[in-house]
Amino acid sequence: MLTADQMGRLISIAAYGRNADETIEALAAATLELVGGRNVLVAIVDPDLGLVSVKYGSGADIRTDLLGRQMNVDESAGEGIVAAVAARGQSILLDDVRNDPRYREMFKSSRSEIAVPVRDRSGHVRAVLNVESDQEGAYGRDQQRSCEMIANLLAMVIDRDDRVRRETAIAEVVHAYRQSDTEAELIAKVMEVADGVLELHAISVFIYDANRNMYVLRGSTGALRAQIGVDGYAPNEGLTGWVCAEGQPLLVQDPSKDPRWRGTLVDFPEQEIKSYLAVPILLRGQCVGAIRALRRRSENRFINNQLSSADQFILQIIAGQLGAGLENIRAIHQAVQTERMAAWGEMSAKSSHMIGNRVFAVKGDVNEILYLLDQKPIQVEELKEIAASLKTNLSRVDEILQEFRDYLSAAQVTLVRSNINALVEDSVKEVFPRRSQIELKWDLQDELPEVEIDPTRMRRAISEVVENALSFYDSGVFLVRTRTADPEMVKKAGLFSISGYVQIEFEDQGPGVDAAQKRAIFQPFYSSRVKGMGLGLSIVKGILDAHGGTVMEVGEAGTGARFVFLLPVVSRPKEQ
Repeated sequence: MLTADQMGRLISIAAYGRNADETIEALAAATLELVGGRNVLVAIVDPDLGLVSVKYGSGADIRTDLLGRQMNVDESAGEGIVAAVAARGQSILLDDVRNDPRYREMFKSSRSEIAVPVRDRSGHVRAVLNVESDQEGAYGRDQQRSCEMIANLLAMVIDRDDRVRRETAIAEVVHAYRQSDTEAELIAKVMEVADGVLELHAISVFIYDANRNMYVLRGSTGALRAQIGVDGYAPNEGLTGWVCAEGQPLLVQDPSKDPRWRGTLVDFPEQEIKSYLAVPILLRGQCVGAIRALRRRSENRFINNQLSSADQFILQIIAGQLGAGLENIRAIHQAVQTERMAAWGEMSAKSSHMIGNRVFAVKGDVNEILYLLDQKPIQVEELKEIAASLKTNLSRVDEILQEFRDYLSAAQVTLVRSNINALVEDSVKEVFPRRSQIELKWDLQDELPEVEIDPTRMRRAISEVVENALSFYDSGVFLVRTRTADPEMVKKAGLFSISGYVQIEFEDQGPGVDAAQKRAIFQPFYSSRVKGMGLGLSIVKGILDAHGGTVMEVGEAGTGARFVFLLPVVSRPKEQ
């Protein structure tokens, strides 16, 4: 048996390893040293494929071509001792491997062997720890018990890795609900995360439609995609309708045996369904739908891949975040609708006045032209002056209409991965006067993280901020800076992204913005400039919001304005 010091050493390895792979490798090496033998392996069970694969190893005969070798989870003759332990979940101790018909040669030197299962909290076999010696009868019950103790530590490491992966997934859902503009976007992201973390075979989301009195299918990762928006469940219809009506989670093994089962709207034949799990989506305490997960029965009779209460717990957390996200999107949609109606009212009143003034002037010009045309001789020079006035007034009307178009299209973006430094530099240079008493300075961070932007819209936002700044002072310095976002700035903005943000700053030496005006300047029609309708900075805000970021003014009044853009960094795919 292991001594207290040896066990303490192993616990230290398990507790302080940097990641699961390195920790399992270290435990495998320590097992060989403490238990004795020539080779040690850790094989991982794949419940979907019914296979067990050698992933970690240490010892004299370990070769790179051995890692990755697969075996069926089976206790039949010739399948291997590791495969038999994965199938039955029971330890095997052999004095001479050649006497066991299940043995499958992996090392020519092997004579005696210990193989023990590594179980998770649900009792499922997740891995097999295998120690082999080139001596017959090298192991006894004490060594077997030592291996079983080490298997418990391996289970702890695997469980911790699962927990980290699930916590990361939940953070991704939180990020999704804060960044998604529509319910469809949010539901798609939540399904993607839930499917990945729970390793499901089908996941669907049903949301209540009051007009149809039905929980309508709003998203699916399986064969039901064609039914999205078409079919669903009435309250208390089938297991899913029951979950939605009762607002209670439900985990059922072999669901076709449940009297509430209807077998409609499923992704594969009911006889293939091993586990059914559905949890309610709650919004302000009311059930507005459900997330339903299905796991297919394994073709390997030794594999128990059923969903567990731990899976239910995770799915309930995800459903909780989905509910919060739906509430957020619906509240924003309602606020936007209210704000949009108010903005349209104000826009209509102001535009009617501004365009009306120009139309009145145009009518005057036209009447004057008609009068002059009746005079003999025709006064060509006077006609030219009136034509110039007419052209000016029509151009002003066109400018007003263009501001409308920019305001309405600010949120319509097509995102592409872009070099943000290059775009910022080009955009500023396009509008910055070539001959100016204001000095343009740059502070651009090299190798910024990637962002996805709409180049046309972002150029419009940058040019508006630059032109706005330059209209308030005639000499001094204008600084443009890019960098990885300051966490405090992100926190101040109330944003959240797992991948972080890129920060773009425009700092001038004009009069600055009073504290009371910092929010107001981004509202439609607010302007301290004579030119325009006051939509410029509201257009900038609309563009940044559409990118999942924001814009703020954080300068000190009297020392100059400092506009900050925050853009979310592109999430990189996980390493395989």
